[in-house]
Amino acid sequence: ERLSSLDASSEMIFSMMAAIAQDESRKTSEREKRGQRRQMEKGVVFGRDMLGYSVKGGKLFLKEDEAEIVRLVFHKFTNEHKGTHVIARELREAGIQSMRVDKWSNPVILRLLRNEKYVGDLCQKKTYTPDYLSHAKKYNRGEEEQVYIRDHHPEIAIIDRALWERTQAELDRRAQTKEQKSRHSNRYWCSGKVICGVCGGRLASRTKHLKVGATYRAWRCLEAANHGAPKMGPNGIKAGCDGEAISDKALRYLVAYAIDMVLVNRDAIIEQ
Repeated sequence: ERLSSLDASSEMIFSMMAAIAQDESRKTSEREKRGQRRQMEKGVVFGRDMLGYSVKGGKLFLKEDEAEIVRLVFHKFTNEHKGTHVIARELREAGIQSMRVDKWSNPVILRLLRNEKYVGDLCQKKTYTPDYLSHAKKYNRGEEEQVYIRDHHPEIAIIDRALWERTQAELDRRAQTKEQKSRHSNRYWCSGKVICGVCGGRLASRTKHLKVGATYRAWRCLEAANHGAPKMGPNGIKAGCDGEAISDKALRYLVAYAIDMVLVNRDAIIEQ
């Protein structure tokens, strides 16, 4: 633009041009996010290779040699009832290695057991980018809605649905009774203790950062968060829920009220 930074009169022009450029960067980021989400809803896979699968051209490709390791981990945990620390140690002692795993450890085993891709499903937007300028990624704790597709790639699923459900139930059971917990099991004050009155699924905490600087936290049914309104999938399995969310403040009030009612009617409750 033939402007000189030594010229004081150019300062305002520089500021305006910088503001316009930054706003254009924001608009570009929003367009890319919308386009990426539409692709995700169509089933296009975003991300990198993982143990058991490689990602090429937005599609998953099975790696049978690594898939055997995945099956072994699920078998040891669910059928042999071994802990994640024990499994990690046994894999190290057996010399089982993979380019996808630097070192077998408890967090690595937990992430593997929670990865829905191994049963043929696909969950995307597990991370998000809150700042379009820094491009730093953060784990999605409910700030943005995830995209979940059931039976996305059943033909190359590494484990069957029955084993997957047994594994998730076992993970939840152990998280309730042992100190070894996954990252999300006890993150908030009543995690794992609130049940949806519509579908019976668990409620999870969702946090939003408002423009005014405040933080709003609510509890929402996982079925509704992952699948939206109730619908019948192509395989005839019902998914989704239309249960309403409840704010964290309202939930705390209801719990306190329930405790008060128990204390007031203590004798009658004991008698019953």
